[in-house]
Amino acid sequence: MRRLLMNRTQKAVIILGILIIILSWLLPAYEGEYNNKGITLKAYMGHHFIFNPPSLGDVENKVWRSNSDNEEDCLFCHLRIVYTLLIAQLLSVFIISIGLFFLFSSSSKSAPIESQDHENEPFIL
Repeated sequence: MRRLLMNRTQKAVIILGILIIILSWLLPAYEGEYNNKGITLKAYMGHHFIFNPPSLGDVENKVWRSNSDNEEDCLFCHLRIVYTLLIAQLLSVFIISIGLFFLFSSSSKSAPIESQDHENEPFIL
């Protein structure tokens, strides 16, 4: 049975990739939406901690671009996580992590450049 050995750089890439994926889950992007009588307005609310999302009052202020101190919840406002962005972030981090993992792998099968015979090869610019 063959063991998978990782060098320090590969371990760092895996740990960093896992940490970024955890942060992406803990800080998702939110989108606010205002619906009333056929009027639908949407606003990107940014990344927030999953257990402390933006309030519906923040959605109303962001959608209407007002700075009112109204503490009431907006009756026609909705808040949702932007799952397409979350999935795109997770896939990007996963693909980049896997690519870096294989990029930093040390292959003992390849010969060093100095030991290759280049005397009989033509010189090409």
